[in-house]
Amino acid sequence: MIQNDISNKIKNIMAISLIGILLFCISFSYQIQVNASSLLKVYFIDVGQGSAILVQSNDKNTLIDTGDEKYYNKLDAFLSNNQINSIDQIVLTHNDPDHVGNVDRLIKTRKVGTVIQSKYGYKKNASTKDVKELNAAVSKYHTKTVKVKKGNKIDFGCGMKGEVLSPWKNYKKVNQTSLVIKLIYKKYSYLFTGDIYSSNEKELIKKYNVKSTVLQIPHHSSYTSSSEAFLKKVNAKYAVISCGKNNQYNHPRPEAMKRIKKYISNKNLYRTDQDGTILFINDGKKLIVKKE
Repeated sequence: MIQNDISNKIKNIMAISLIGILLFCISFSYQIQVNASSLLKVYFIDVGQGSAILVQSNDKNTLIDTGDEKYYNKLDAFLSNNQINSIDQIVLTHNDPDHVGNVDRLIKTRKVGTVIQSKYGYKKNASTKDVKELNAAVSKYHTKTVKVKKGNKIDFGCGMKGEVLSPWKNYKKVNQTSLVIKLIYKKYSYLFTGDIYSSNEKELIKKYNVKSTVLQIPHHSSYTSSSEAFLKKVNAKYAVISCGKNNQYNHPRPEAMKRIKKYISNKNLYRTDQDGTILFINDGKKLIVKKE
């Protein structure tokens, strides 16, 4: 009788222990899933002389610009190495070849959900080779297209909505039509700028709080952008210049770099021509920067 009581107690203790272990495993597994789903990765991809940024959250892939078609191998290698066969949305800041050059090939070779463009454009740039190829691919593969303007929101996943700050009208030059997007995730924020000019920067700082943790230096660090007033208002801790080695435009331009270095320390200023692809990992509590 005593022996049976002891045996039953042991069985009860074992059962309770197993339930405890099971609950711990479920809780631990859930915590991993929560942490994984709340992780934001922003890659400034080395695509030579051009721009391509991948924003990745909760398995949602958003590509901001695609680089020039002459450097497609760089973009393709990056996507393949990271096993990215599906792109939920491609945001095109404007119609310059070094930003839209690879959209048609991505639509043909990978699953692309939506192409997002500015509602406002530059008519003379609407009939270029790259734009014609983009339109042909969108038509052939029935890709969804969306037009956005100032005040619209873009869904980046995990409940994150990037706000479109510009443009809000048609401009005379294609770079001026660039989409500018501010993305905030908890403590950290990112400002994506396309190829805006200092005239756009002046408009932005009048209308918005542009202060951001990470700044995409406008227009590959051309002399036409990165005004001191803009850099001061953004007050970024980190900045990235997307440009190619020995490019014909001499980007980054010395005049712009002189201004940029007044506000961004050398250790927090990255260049894709020198550093390769730059990755920012954000879990909402801390921000980690890696050179890929």
